[in-house]
Amino acid sequence: MVERARQLGWEDVQLVDDDLGRSGGGTARPGFEKLLSAVCGERVGAVVWLEASRLARNGRDWHALLEFCGLVGTLIVDEEAIYDPRSPNDRLLVGMKGTMSEMELSIFRQRPVEVTRQKASFDGRRRLGEGG
Repeated sequence: MVERARQLGWEDVQLVDDDLGRSGGGTARPGFEKLLSAVCGERVGAVVWLEASRLARNGRDWHALLEFCGLVGTLIVDEEAIYDPRSPNDRLLVGMKGTMSEMELSIFRQRPVEVTRQKASFDGRRRLGEGG
């Protein structure tokens, strides 16, 4: 995505990867906080992202970023398009992408819990002689 930003004409492209390998739940995210601060300080022309879930890991963060980008005129760019969060249509599309990403993350987190629950249920039935 750094190359995409350069192709679009931005020369000073900074990669924010401080948060790689950090869980979204309850963990400080210095990279996201630094990005939000730079956006609010009007030092960012565009936020370029690969996946919404890597940028903001919950709806609150996503919509805060979207709101601040809209207030200061920072564009949002992904692989498909350039969005202006001041435009109602662009804001709707980017908001939906963030919401879908949040749903995806929720499903990913839910899967191991469900598998564990099903295994415990199966093991319990097997001990009682019900399952095979």
